[in-house]
Amino acid sequence: MLSYTTSKKVTVEERINGSIFISYKGRQLSYKEIALRPKKKEEPKPYVPIEPKRLYIPPLEHPWKQPLYEARYKHYPQNKQKEKVTQKEKELLLTV
Repeated sequence: MLSYTTSKKVTVEERINGSIFISYKGRQLSYKEIALRPKKKEEPKPYVPIEPKRLYIPPLEHPWKQPLYEARYKHYPQNKQKEKVTQKEKELLLTV
């Protein structure tokens, strides 16, 4: 297209004698025929390694895993170490 137009649609007519007529809103547009479409210069893209996304795994104490956490550790006594300390203190208190 040699004529400037802002439209995306034009009317292309090929006449009986082989000539081509391009118009937009009844106005003839000038153009230049090309034999072959020019090849695009394709630049090779640089290689960029893709790092896989890390999957978030919440800790067992997280609310999402609370039922699993309770099921897994329900048979373990809570605060085992504190119980031992309290028994030692009881023994000390009794012996004094």
